[in-house]
Amino acid sequence: MYASSTVGFGLTRSLKMSSTVWWEGVEKTRVLIAADSGCGGNKPGELLTLRHPKSENGTCYLFNNGMLQEIQWFKQSYGSWFLGDYISQDGSLYMATPVDPVFILLPVFDQARMKKGDDPGKFRQLDEILFVEGYPEYQHLLSLAEKCMEIVCQTQEVGSMKFYRLDNSKVLAWLTCKVRSLKKALPALDKNYAAQDEKQTLVDAVSIVGEYLKTEPWLKLLYDRLGLEFVDPTTKETNTETFPNAIENKMEYSNSLQERANKKTGKPGKQTKQAKVETGSKNIRDMFSRACKKNLILDTAMELESFRVGLTPTVFYIPGFVTDQEQTQLLDHIYGGSGSKWKTLKNRRLQNWGGMVHEKGLVPQELPSWLTKITAKIHESTGLFPSNINHVLINEYHPDQGIMPHQDGPAYFPVVAILSLGSPVVMDFSPHLRLRSSSDDDISRECGGPERDNQHSFSVLMMPRSLLIFKDDAYSDYLHGISDSPTQCYKQVVNETEALAYSSGDSRKDGDNKILHRDQTRVSLTCRLVPKVHKNLFRF
Repeated sequence: MYASSTVGFGLTRSLKMSSTVWWEGVEKTRVLIAADSGCGGNKPGELLTLRHPKSENGTCYLFNNGMLQEIQWFKQSYGSWFLGDYISQDGSLYMATPVDPVFILLPVFDQARMKKGDDPGKFRQLDEILFVEGYPEYQHLLSLAEKCMEIVCQTQEVGSMKFYRLDNSKVLAWLTCKVRSLKKALPALDKNYAAQDEKQTLVDAVSIVGEYLKTEPWLKLLYDRLGLEFVDPTTKETNTETFPNAIENKMEYSNSLQERANKKTGKPGKQTKQAKVETGSKNIRDMFSRACKKNLILDTAMELESFRVGLTPTVFYIPGFVTDQEQTQLLDHIYGGSGSKWKTLKNRRLQNWGGMVHEKGLVPQELPSWLTKITAKIHESTGLFPSNINHVLINEYHPDQGIMPHQDGPAYFPVVAILSLGSPVVMDFSPHLRLRSSSDDDISRECGGPERDNQHSFSVLMMPRSLLIFKDDAYSDYLHGISDSPTQCYKQVVNETEALAYSSGDSRKDGDNKILHRDQTRVSLTCRLVPKVHKNLFRF
C-alpha cells in the first residue's frame, strides 16, 4: 500500500509499506505516515518495542535510517482510505514523528548506573547499559546512543573502551534547554499561547516535556530548577494504540501491490479489489498532499524556532550539530592537506574553498567531498538556503586572536552558517552605525562594564561542535566580531543555557563574573551561498 511520507525539509515521496496483522481476531491493514531521516538511505525501517520513558509500558517505535520515531494512532470516523485500486475500510492510520532518543534512553541509563543515595553510581559500557531484560531491541540503538548520550553523561575512556555514567546536572541542564526552547516555540504555534503570560507558557512547556519523564526524580527536579510549584501530573488520554507485542506487529515491506493481492488468506476482514474508484473519492496521496505540505512548513518552522536565541528573531544557535567523531574528521581534513592552502593574515589564518568571490559573483571551484558532506547537512537540516552552499571560509584562531566587527557583504545570500570546532568563543553583534542611538556608540565589551542595550547589541557563546546561523536583519543590520583576548566574559550572552547544557567543562565562573578561558585553537567553518556563479572571470 502507498502512503504519503515527508522527507527532510520540503520534499514528499511515496512510501510503500504494509502491515497486515491479526488484532482481536480481525485482520487489519495498517497505514503509516512517517518522517524520513533525510540521510538519503533506502533501508526499510524497523519497529522496535521499547519501554515508554514515563509509564515503562512496552511501546512501539519506528527506527529508520538512524532516526527514532514515536507512533501515534489516528482514526477518521466513518471514513476509509483509497489505496490505488484498493480500499482500506478501517479508516485508521499511524503517524510516526521524530522523538529525541535521549528521552527514551534516559530511564535505561538511570537504572544502569545503580545509584544509591549520594553515590553517583557506576560507569558502564553501552552494550551493558542497553541490555534490558525483556527488551532485546534496545541493542538496535547502540550507535544512536553513542552519538547522543554524551549530552547527559560523564564519559571515561580506557584504551579503546568507553564508559558512560548519567550525570544529574547535565540532565537538568539539557531538560532546561528543552523546556526553554519549547517555551519560545509555543506562541508561534497557537495564538492562545501568545495571549497568556510567560510563566503559564513555561508551565505548559514543562507539562509537555513531562509526558516523557518520570515524576521521581526528573520532573520534580525540573520544576525546582525552574522555580515552579510542582503540580502532580495526571495521565492524559490520547488516541494512541499500543501494539500487542514485538512479533505480531512487525511491518513487512513488499515489492508490489500485486504480491499482496495474490496472497489469498480467506480470513475475515480481507480487503476487496475495487474495479473502479468511486466518483468523488480521492487517492490517499491526493488527500494528504496539501496537508503534508502544510505540515512540512510547520515542522520546519517549529524546529528552527526552537533554536532561536535572543531578541533578534533571525539568530539561531544549534548545540551539538556535529558529533565528536565528525569534529575530529573535519579537523583531520583541514590540517591534513597541503599547507599551501592556508593564507596567513595579521590576526589569523584562513583557507578559502569554493572559488573566488568577486563583486559580481563567484568564480567557482568544486568543494571537496569532506566539505560537501557538512554543507549538505546544513542545507538539508535548516532549509534556509535556496540551493546548495557553494562557498566555505575556514578560519583558525589562536586564544589571543579575533576578528574586527564586520559584515559579509552583498555578494552572498543573506544567511550565514558558522560551525565552531576545537574551542569555545564569544561572538559579539552590534548594530550597524546607521542604526545606533547616540547612547549606544561607546558600548563597553569588558566584563563589569556598562550593561548593553538588549534591543541592540548582544553576544552569543559558541561552543565546540555548535552551529550559529544568522540571516535577514541580523545579517544586514548588524556587525559581528570576536575580541582578540584569551579571556572573554559570557555574562550577557543570549544563549547561556543552551550553550552550557552541551558544555564539557570549557568555561568556569570567576567570582560574580562568568569568564571564558580560551586556551586552545579554535577553527570555524563559515558556510555561505553565492547566488551568482560565473564560469569565466573574463565574461563579466
